[in-house]
Amino acid sequence: MVLVAANAGDAKSLKSDTERIELGKLKGNEGDQNYEIPAGTDLTRFGAVLIYCERFNAVFGVATLDKF
Repeated sequence: MVLVAANAGDAKSLKSDTERIELGKLKGNEGDQNYEIPAGTDLTRFGAVLIYCERFNAVFGVATLDKF
């Protein structure tokens, strides 16, 4: 899982220079999952979270981060 400083549309083609924070490996493919966001992270700088495979440079899922 990766937080990225891009909107969900742009994140589908993740570039190597896109600011990102690794949240950890995918914990499974079913059910709810929780990932720790490092303390002090400015979430206003990040627009999406991705399920991303670094080895194959492939994005498998994108979710927009919205304020509520």
